Amino acid sequence: MSWLETCGLVLGNCLTTFGEDVIYTPQGQAVVNMTGIFDELYEGVDPNTNAIITSRQPILGIRDSDLGQTPRQDDQVLVRGILYRVKEVETDGQGGSRLYLHKVG
Repeated sequence: MSWLETCGLVLGNCLTTFGEDVIYTPQGQAVVNMTGIFDELYEGVDPNTNAIITSRQPILGIRDSDLGQTPRQDDQVLVRGILYRVKEVETDGQGGSRLYLHKVG
């Protein structure tokens, strides 16, 4: 089994355990029902100072293969009945992406 296949299995287990149903709408494409790990209050670490950084910007973690294409800025996601626009996409190089979201309306 390759490294990417192993990462995909691990990510799949995380999605099964912690994920929730979301509706992803890529620009000009068909709607995709998928599972993502949603976090309303993102907390990260500054790589220079190791200080914890808290943001009110919600994020969604996904497995790229579940979407069937590369996620893009300005795609839309419906999570917990709230519509979000993808503000930024950060791929992890292991088959997953972190989507930084902005609430629509």
